[in-house]
Amino acid sequence: MRQELEWKLYEKYPSLFIEQSLPATKSLMCFGPCYGDGWFDIIERICGELNGFEGISFCQIKQKFGSLRIYVTYRENVPKSEYEAVESILEKYEIESGKTCEDCGKPGKMRSGGWITVRCDECENKRNSKQS
Repeated sequence: MRQELEWKLYEKYPSLFIEQSLPATKSLMCFGPCYGDGWFDIIERICGELNGFEGISFCQIKQKFGSLRIYVTYRENVPKSEYEAVESILEKYEIESGKTCEDCGKPGKMRSGGWITVRCDECENKRNSKQS
């Protein structure tokens, strides 16, 4: 993701991204979110839904097997209902990311060719023409 988009999230949701300043021995957020710009809106909606929860932060955000994977650090003794609510939100958007082009945000489908990723036809054609 472009750095200006990354910093926009850090500024708007500082408590969720607090681990981005930790070393790699403590959190993988020091590497930043590892996905394309097309998922920015999905991440922003996730942040909006999670912003009301106390004591959670992202410890890793990445693309894996064509969909968004978000790992969260929970404070000690988080109530089961809160844990389940957070996990439900993350699952909902993981499913959505699996149908959204990681490059541009339009509807897409799973593609393979090295990494499994989600791209719309237009972005897939651009990628294939660059490889030719």
